[in-house]
Amino acid sequence: MRLRAFAQSHKLPLAVASSSHMVLLNAAIEGLGLVGRFSHVISAEFEPYGKPHPGVYISAAAALGVPPERCVALEDSVNGTLAAKAAKMVCIAVPEAHNLADPRFAIADVKLTSLAEVPQAMTELWGRGDGSGPAAVAP
Repeated sequence: MRLRAFAQSHKLPLAVASSSHMVLLNAAIEGLGLVGRFSHVISAEFEPYGKPHPGVYISAAAALGVPPERCVALEDSVNGTLAAKAAKMVCIAVPEAHNLADPRFAIADVKLTSLAEVPQAMTELWGRGDGSGPAAVAP
């Protein structure tokens, strides 16, 4: 099951929380055909500090109306992983292949090799429908 389908089937809102400038985020989202697929797009451009400061993740959780502790962050960078954990989010790291062995990703709750593995990892983390699972996903 693809990530978007997984999120929809579990009624999880999606937000983007990125250190990139908003103009780049919007261009990427448009270029990938993802316009309208995220409840919110949050850029650290409007935060006092970028990642690894947790501000952009805390802002994303606030925009979703969900406590950060009920959010899952999907990260490909060490700084983003640190930011997600500092925000008290569950972090699923999906580093680029050349960064897989980087020991700094040990802070992540789960480290995967592909986004295709995320739905299974989330199911394993939270079980099935016991109410303790995430309320939002911030890729």
